[in-house]
Amino acid sequence: HDDLAIMVMASGLSGMNGAGTFLEAVRARRREDDTCIDCGSPNPQWASVSNGVFVCLACSGRHRGLGVHVSFVRSLFMDAWKPEELSAMELGGNQKFRQLLEECSLAGLQL
Repeated sequence: HDDLAIMVMASGLSGMNGAGTFLEAVRARRREDDTCIDCGSPNPQWASVSNGVFVCLACSGRHRGLGVHVSFVRSLFMDAWKPEELSAMELGGNQKFRQLLEECSLAGLQL
C-alpha cells in the first residue's frame, strides 16, 4: 500500500468526506484519471470501483445499468467508501484498465 492509503485508512477518512480528498490525491498523481474513461469528459466525479476507473455522471448511469457484479459505481464525494474500495482505486486507474482492454483485444468496444 501507498503511504497515503495507509494514512487514510488509519485515520478513518474512508467515509464520505475523506474519500473524496483521498481520491482527488490519487487523481492528481495520475493525469489520465482526470477524464472519464468512457467518453473523455473532464473531471469525473464517479468511479467504477470494481474496474478501478473514473467515470462521469452520464457514464456512471451506464455502468450502474450493467449491474454491481460487473461495475460497482460510487460517487467520489457523496458515498461512503470502504478502505478496500479506496485501495482498489489506488491500485487501478484509467491507464491500467485501458492497457488491460488492449491486451485482451477489447479496446474500442462500446459499453
